[in-house]
Amino acid sequence: MTENEILQVWGYDFCIIDNYAYIFHGLINALFKVDLEDGTISYLNTIEYDASCEKSLYSSMVKWKEKIYLVPYNASAMVCYDIKSNTYRSVMEKEFKILDTFGKGRYVYLQPMAACNPILKFDLESEKVVEEVIVNNDYDSYLGISINDNCYMENGRYAVIITPINTICIIDSNNGEVSKISIQNTHDIYASIEYYDGYIYVMGSKEYTIAKIDPRSGEIIKVYKMFNQYGRLIGRISDEIIVDMAYSEKNI
Repeated sequence: MTENEILQVWGYDFCIIDNYAYIFHGLINALFKVDLEDGTISYLNTIEYDASCEKSLYSSMVKWKEKIYLVPYNASAMVCYDIKSNTYRSVMEKEFKILDTFGKGRYVYLQPMAACNPILKFDLESEKVVEEVIVNNDYDSYLGISINDNCYMENGRYAVIITPINTICIIDSNNGEVSKISIQNTHDIYASIEYYDGYIYVMGSKEYTIAKIDPRSGEIIKVYKMFNQYGRLIGRISDEIIVDMAYSEKNI
């Protein structure tokens, strides 16, 4: 990168606080703040523990009170950034790569990339791991199996999809109970997941189908063949599920 080169600001996650978006850059070690009213971008800080230029240092950002927690992917540790003082500190050394986070409020779940590692329930108040959720103890030595995506169901329950073995793991955050469901009678490899109106929807990365699944039995209720390339189920607005086409500029 030359001195006068224009570098776009983008990241794998962001936090909205008041009228600002906080973004940690996806390619360089730098935290930025974007004014959502006028588009002004301000450089805030660099995390000294890691290299100045490295891709995917942090996969997620979680706000708690006046702090932002940067969750490590390639970075060496979880970092707590103080919004008021523009300072940071290391919170927890990384044991393995964290692909995503889910949860709301004081407790969040840190989702590993490899399914042989546990999902960590993290207390933002005490800044400690309070529970390890084992989702795949049958395949500890096979790192090709991953926890590829997650979604919120209802009543404090979350679901994750384990790829390529087509297993859904449901976590009840109220009591810590974990249940696993094998998707029945499928010819696709499912890699993303969403929930709506009592059913789980998953999208395949092989035949690009979307399957509607009964979460009690794992039975496929209906299969939709709508696409000729892979897309990810990334959320829901009212009664519509958003599909992000991974290899194009289209969102459907």
